Amino acid sequence: MADGLVTTVTQQEGDRALVSVPMAGFPAGFKLRPGDRVTLVNGENGPSVRPLVKVVADAGAEIQGGQARAGGHTFAVSDAVVQHPQGSGDLVLFVVERDPGAEASQQVMAVRRRR
Repeated sequence: MADGLVTTVTQQEGDRALVSVPMAGFPAGFKLRPGDRVTLVNGENGPSVRPLVKVVADAGAEIQGGQARAGGHTFAVSDAVVQHPQGSGDLVLFVVERDPGAEASQQVMAVRRRR
């Protein structure tokens, strides 16, 4: 028998089974969108998804009105984003990865300052 995670099917669409697992490691209130990428893990409490992020650091990064601009890209910033931009270093954005071809912009999950 193969090793695997046990979870419950919530819906079937054609030949795909949709399952529901808890989110772990996300800010409170953070909303994933279709096309966002996560990592499925099996922890002490069973399966969950964790954020798959990339780090974007840019001396010219700025956040204004629900958007961040850094590295030549524009990212969505929701109220759920954990922000610690105090200090004097460059902004560092933790951006949720998206599938290529996904329509919406990538979301920022957290903001820090490089020291």
